[in-house]
Amino acid sequence: MEFYLPISEPLIASQLDALIRQFDPLSAGCPPLEFMQVRGMLKGFIDLVFRHEGRYYLLDYKSNWLGEDSSAYTQQAMAAAMQAHRYDLQYQLYTLALHRYLRHRIADYDYERHFGGVIYLFLRGVDKEHPQQGIYATRPNAGLIAKFT
Repeated sequence: MEFYLPISEPLIASQLDALIRQFDPLSAGCPPLEFMQVRGMLKGFIDLVFRHEGRYYLLDYKSNWLGEDSSAYTQQAMAAAMQAHRYDLQYQLYTLALHRYLRHRIADYDYERHFGGVIYLFLRGVDKEHPQQGIYATRPNAGLIAKFT
């Protein structure tokens, strides 16, 4: 799903970083965001949006190499990769984009009721013998999404 997010006010990395660290424990352990002040339009692509039991989910495929076999794709190892690459910001922005889309498509849309969460599928770690290996799931705090909107 392609999306655009307008950035009407200057976006300053340190201010954005401070905000997301307040709401997301994963973000709190990340290296600082570093980018030039930006304004304009952010364009992105969500790999997959699906609906399950009345809730909408985002799924992002990752091909990161974390180790030789699926045992290297534990929740801790995936969280460390998420932090190192600042995928937390990616899923927060993706969530905001889907939230705005659903708000205009569902008459009685409510984040808590309709948004299920975000799934990162680390393809190299998926293992039918260990169902949680290679799958990192989270759900951005509704308060953070409200601050963005």
